[in-house]
Amino acid sequence: MRKIVKRVVVARRRAKAVGRMPRAEADVVIVQAAKTSSPAEHLIKNGFTLARLLAKGYGPKRLFKLGIGLLQMRELGFSARKLLNSGFTPLQLRKAGFPGLELKKAGVDNKTLKEIGVTALELKKFDVNKRELKNLIALARELKAFGTPNKELARSFFEIADLWAHGVPARELKKAGFTASDLKHAGLTREELKRIGFSEAEISKS
Repeated sequence: MRKIVKRVVVARRRAKAVGRMPRAEADVVIVQAAKTSSPAEHLIKNGFTLARLLAKGYGPKRLFKLGIGLLQMRELGFSARKLLNSGFTPLQLRKAGFPGLELKKAGVDNKTLKEIGVTALELKKFDVNKRELKNLIALARELKAFGTPNKELARSFFEIADLWAHGVPARELKKAGFTASDLKHAGLTREELKRIGFSEAEISKS
C-alpha cells in the first residue's frame, strides 16, 4: 500500500513539474521519449499525461512532428476519432495498426474501410455471454498448453486481441482472468486498463 501511495505522490509531482516546464525543454523530453522502446510509457512516467500534454498545447500533429507515432499516441489516450479529427487519414491509422472495428466506431465509412484493406470478417462483432466467453478462453488456454501455434489460435479468434477487437468488452476479459499484461499486449492502452479497474501497480508491472 505504501508503495502505491508513494508512486501516486511521485506521479503528481512529475505532472506539476511538466506544467511548469518551458516549452523548449518539454520538446526535448518528448523527442528523447520518441527514441525509446516505449515512448508513451516513458512520457507518462515522467508526468506527460494526456491532460498535461493537451494543456501545454501538444496535440497529435505536434507530437507526430516530434517523433511520437500514432500507436504511441493511442497509448497516451488519444482516440482514433481524435486522431482523424486532427488531420490524419484512415489509411495512416490503418498502416499504424489500428483495428478495423475501432476505425469504424470512429466514423470511417464502409467504402473507405474496404479501400484501406479492412475485411467484413474483421468488422464482425462477437455476441457472447460470460459463460461462453469463459469457455472460449478456457479452450484457448488448453490449446496453447498443447502447443497450438498462436497463428492457429488467431485464425479461430482465440487470441485476446481478436476477442477484444471484435467487440468482447475489455472489462469482461478482465473478469475472465486476463491480466493487465495480457490486455496491454493485446493493444489496450494504460488509460483503458485504468478504466476497467486495474491498479497503477498492476499496470506498471505489465
